[in-house]
Amino acid sequence: MFSRAVSWLKRRQVLLTALWALTLIGLPLTSFPLITSLTGATVAPFSAIPLAVLILLWFVPYLVRRGSLPRETLPLVAFLLLALVLALFAFFTVESTFRDKTLLGQTLRTFVPVGMGAAFFLLTSAWHKDTLAIRRTLQWIHVGGFVLLVWSVAQAMVVIGFRWQYPAWMDWIRTALVTQSNMAGNPRLAGLTWEPSWFAHQLNMLYLPLWLAASYQRTTVFPRLWKISVENIFLVLGVVVFFLGSPRIGGVAFMLVLFYLFLMFNVAVYRWVIHRLTPLWSALKRPGLIKFGVGVVLVIGFIGMYVGFSALVLKVVSERDWRVALLIKSPLSQSEIQQLSALNENTLFYLGLRFAFMERTVYWMDGWRIFNDYPLLGVGLGNAGFYFIPRLPAVGWSSIEVRAIVNANAGLPNIKSIWYRLLAETGLVGFSIFVTWLLVLWSSASKSLRSRDDTLRTVALAGQLALLAFVFEGFSVDTFGLPYLFIMAGLIASAGWVIRHPERVAHGV
Repeated sequence: MFSRAVSWLKRRQVLLTALWALTLIGLPLTSFPLITSLTGATVAPFSAIPLAVLILLWFVPYLVRRGSLPRETLPLVAFLLLALVLALFAFFTVESTFRDKTLLGQTLRTFVPVGMGAAFFLLTSAWHKDTLAIRRTLQWIHVGGFVLLVWSVAQAMVVIGFRWQYPAWMDWIRTALVTQSNMAGNPRLAGLTWEPSWFAHQLNMLYLPLWLAASYQRTTVFPRLWKISVENIFLVLGVVVFFLGSPRIGGVAFMLVLFYLFLMFNVAVYRWVIHRLTPLWSALKRPGLIKFGVGVVLVIGFIGMYVGFSALVLKVVSERDWRVALLIKSPLSQSEIQQLSALNENTLFYLGLRFAFMERTVYWMDGWRIFNDYPLLGVGLGNAGFYFIPRLPAVGWSSIEVRAIVNANAGLPNIKSIWYRLLAETGLVGFSIFVTWLLVLWSSASKSLRSRDDTLRTVALAGQLALLAFVFEGFSVDTFGLPYLFIMAGLIASAGWVIRHPERVAHGV
């Protein structure tokens, strides 16, 4: 009897581990046709399927047995509770209707991706109780990254060498794995996502931060080959396919991440140089002045290196994307900068039109106007579309895209930015709680960054890089259903839990 119980427990653990591995390997798939056909949603990550099974088989019993959750969970739980209260309150305050859309239906459609994102975070944060478990998770994430890179490199070869004419077998694979395949004639890489901006988002929020952190800290979760790690190779390929996706907001987010790493590197080099030259200071007549001069020269040199690198990246990207080329060929004038500093809507719309992102400014300003009318608690998560048309800026009606969204698209209009959406739909209260959650994660990652364990330090730095990228990524995406931020947040919380419980730390390969 006892042996049967042990055998059953082993089989159960193997099943759970396999489901977790499948969840992580399947992360590159953002719009799985099976889920889309059942829900009608384009945000339909494949990983939601094994995740749902894991929640039933492992997470719910874990909570029933009073399993612990990291304290980084508390702000997100507070945000979810507020969102539920606002959803109930909205039934008494909704301003208008939109075609055949009902408030109940919209609430249900909203909380499915919200619940999905929260589930990714909660399960990830609870799953790991030692560094060995985190290390294995990173290995499975990299396996999924390998699948992503193989497909993206193949896609890049077609785009560059065959003028976007994909062979039938590639069309068949993408159609089977991604809803609404639209690769033909598109020079921008989309990987295994629904659109190129989602491709940039998943790279910025999960894969590139992990590969950058491991490469910067010279750590790895796999054996090295001639001092070269898997993460080093993946990073090079990842950066190439990332820029072949011609990201704009995603590109700015990535440059911010590189700038942060560049600052860290500069500080480390500065301290090393000053330390090595310290024995020489005493031989100089004015050591303080010489030391200051050396520091200034180093800082100027570092700034010049970063500016040169940024210019090179912009030049390469502008050759593939005419929208980025506009920034180089016709940059902001001094008068435009002065007008922009006033932050008036007309200037924003003008610059949006000049640099080919006017529709985005229309969506953002619509969300801002909703926030102005409902500043404290917003209009309820997912309900901004019911308030969209009365506050639509006049210039928006001149856009074919905006008119199509308002008059022809089946779904509610949306704000297309998580920051403006949070302000419009949850007000200052919800926005503040959500930002507090991100700040708590940053603080936790800062503490884990001081750990002696390679795995924890890699997760900590990767987490900070992802959070920095999200500052700009939040202007590009407005959904809670894409799992990458929540997976990374869960890893940060797991590392924080391990740091606070050193007796549970296990080392291994």
